[in-house]
Amino acid sequence: GGEKNVGNTYANTQEVSIEHDYNENGFCTKCGAYQPATDSDSDGVYEIGNAGQLFWFAALVNGDNTHADFDAQNTSASAVLTNDIDLENREWKPITAFAGSFDGQGHTVSNFKITSTTNYSGFFGSANGTIMNFTLKGEITLSADGAEIGSIVGNTDGATIRNIASYVNISNTAVELKHVGGVVGSIQTTETVVDQCVYYGNMNIQNSHDCI
Repeated sequence: GGEKNVGNTYANTQEVSIEHDYNENGFCTKCGAYQPATDSDSDGVYEIGNAGQLFWFAALVNGDNTHADFDAQNTSASAVLTNDIDLENREWKPITAFAGSFDGQGHTVSNFKITSTTNYSGFFGSANGTIMNFTLKGEITLSADGAEIGSIVGNTDGATIRNIASYVNISNTAVELKHVGGVVGSIQTTETVVDQCVYYGNMNIQNSHDCI
């Protein structure tokens, strides 16, 4: 077994206590719940050491309680990576409206995958916070029309994006994509900073429109 944690769920308005059994990568072996990230030094910054905790952080920012336990959505939450992260090719839901700070501390996030097309699609869908210091490896493969697609950030309005290497391949089938970028898909304001970022992936975009 892995780390165990007591959480709460509800059925027929009656509270039922369940015990999560998280595997080494942070996913409950019983129900698929994400292991919560920790703040061991109480500095207001979550420490993320496995994939489940990274999915939990994304759910916290997005306000998605489907597989994550938290009190309230927090689009200004901040986090650091404490290990390299293997996302296991699980479908990623882009982190949207992000206004906090995300520091990868030089670690690598691998096996990142998006196949579900939404506007503002990427590791972060939309952001105006600070995102920095990590490598991202994986695939974005889309089969429906979409816009503002970038491996790190789909759409940014004033974010600082610094010291990031992307090895994410971006491709689509015979659908239309607008505003696609290796690192950032679309930048809305001159206050946005993209600094010391590099894209090593391959882009195979069919039937594109507007800006690539």
